[in-house]
Amino acid sequence: TYEGRPIWAVKISDNPNVDEDEPELLFTAAIHAREVITPLTVFNIMDYLCWYYEYLPEVKAMVDDREIWFIPMCNPDGYYHNEVIAPTGGGMWRKNRSPNGDGSYGTDLNRNFGYMWGYDDFGSSPAPDAMTYRGAAPFSEGEPEPAIGSSPISWLWPALPSSLLLSPVPAA
Repeated sequence: TYEGRPIWAVKISDNPNVDEDEPELLFTAAIHAREVITPLTVFNIMDYLCWYYEYLPEVKAMVDDREIWFIPMCNPDGYYHNEVIAPTGGGMWRKNRSPNGDGSYGTDLNRNFGYMWGYDDFGSSPAPDAMTYRGAAPFSEGEPEPAIGSSPISWLWPALPSSLLLSPVPAA
């Protein structure tokens, strides 16, 4: 991250130290700093898979047949900033904390991915001081890199209102 905080990833698999030729599933949380409950959601999913692995055949099959990745904190700089500005809770900072060069800070990491980046100014903004600032270029921020590097087959994002399952779009 810009402020030097690590981004941790956890892999749950029957062979976690081996890169197997299996489908991969990625769970992420807190890409927006103010989504404070989402890391707990990811930890609960991890706990469920570990706890029920030996008791529920469907959980064992899921873990045995996939590489399941978790990034419980995608935006640690913004998350920490909310702790500083609102120590009793309720911080509404959304973006990361990289300086934009005009006195404003942060990029909305959810709008910094490459697919259809900058397509229009309705879902994201080119203005650095906007809450939905998409960044100077696709993938201009370091935080999306852990998600990109794992090349998941599917990506479950608990922060979405319906916990949608997202699948990559084939490259043109």
